Amino acid sequence: MDTRPTLLKVLLTERHWQRYETFRTEYERAAVQLAPELRHTAPSRAQYFRWLTGHLKGGTPYPDACRVLEGMLPPWTADDLFSPPPENAWQRRDGEAPTVDGLLGVGAAQLSCRGPPGRLGDLLPVQRAAKVAR
Repeated sequence: MDTRPTLLKVLLTERHWQRYETFRTEYERAAVQLAPELRHTAPSRAQYFRWLTGHLKGGTPYPDACRVLEGMLPPWTADDLFSPPPENAWQRRDGEAPTVDGLLGVGAAQLSCRGPPGRLGDLLPVQRAAKVAR
């Protein structure tokens, strides 16, 4: 049995959405933006914790839940989210490298680069870069 966390758990923790109530709020917000009929389709608390551990019978949730999760956490696919995080932390399972906009949820015009170019870890939203520089 694999004891590594799922990518979903890692991403939710990074965004401080790991509490069920917080996750549910973000899930509902994304669901309504995708399609109004997906309102009130958040998983139960028990299902949510199965998602975090990756203990799903079919490997991924039902298609509507996958759509919502992919909308919440671009550019990752549902298969990516329910697998352990990739070793290099930026490579999707299909081999595609996610875009900076998708990873940070901001447009490239809002970014500031510090350090040598080419390192995704050095790209920060301008507001965060200003705080870090203090």
